[in-house]
Amino acid sequence: MERAIPWTPEAIALELLSHPGLPRAFKGASAGLPDPVREELTVLVRTRKQMVDRHRRLLNEAEALVGELPARLIERLPRGASVAPRLTASARVHLTGDRLTDLRLQFLRMKAQEHQLLTTQCTLLERQIAQILKHIGTNLPVLGGLGTLGTVELLVEVGDPHPGKVGWIIRTSASSGSPSSHRVPSAIP
Repeated sequence: MERAIPWTPEAIALELLSHPGLPRAFKGASAGLPDPVREELTVLVRTRKQMVDRHRRLLNEAEALVGELPARLIERLPRGASVAPRLTASARVHLTGDRLTDLRLQFLRMKAQEHQLLTTQCTLLERQIAQILKHIGTNLPVLGGLGTLGTVELLVEVGDPHPGKVGWIIRTSASSGSPSSHRVPSAIP
């Protein structure tokens, strides 16, 4: 009778690290100069995350300012949980003559402009990422639930899984919320 091996997270990690076909996380698969495409994707992903964080902070600040407006102005703004439509609408409100309210409206206009700029810049970064993924020819974005941003984060964190070297099972969450698995074919018998 064969004895069962206890599979702890450490044992699994050591087993994976010992596999010669797997790239090392945060490093190129071989020693030497870093892969310029991966470096470019790393910069793009980091910059996009910073923009998303900045955008989130901006919306939180705008929500506080909108909440400080007089009730008669808040009633004219769109209802709902999303701050962006209320920010955009508040930027179009005419000055009231009340000094404090007008100051808040001026700041909301500035935040609305910054919101538009960040949204545009983030969209441009995502297009640039998609072009690079298309250029390198990866088929990962077509897997259900992974998409462009999931693919680029996978490539930046662990590198290209090289489907010709190792059979990978990629678990994704589809938009329905149910997990699915995709096997990338392996050339290793």
